[in-house]
Amino acid sequence: MIIRRITQREKDIATFLVQGYTNQEIADKLNITRHTIKVYISNILHKTNAKNRAQLAYLIGCTEHKEDLINIKNESSLSGEYEP
Repeated sequence: MIIRRITQREKDIATFLVQGYTNQEIADKLNITRHTIKVYISNILHKTNAKNRAQLAYLIGCTEHKEDLINIKNESSLSGEYEP
């Protein structure tokens, strides 16, 4: 089992992402470039093993403590069951 954590800045960006903000809107709120947001989102997707923004939003919604955002297990079980 591998557990990967995201940084506080990535948590901030993920929170905006889940709320439906576009990359440009997130960039404007955080006073950074849209390119930087894209890099952050790419890193978040990689660390959480999410395939896209929609799956990331689902995974975040499944967490018990949204302040902690991501403590997702990156495991594959023989039974094929997913355990968030």
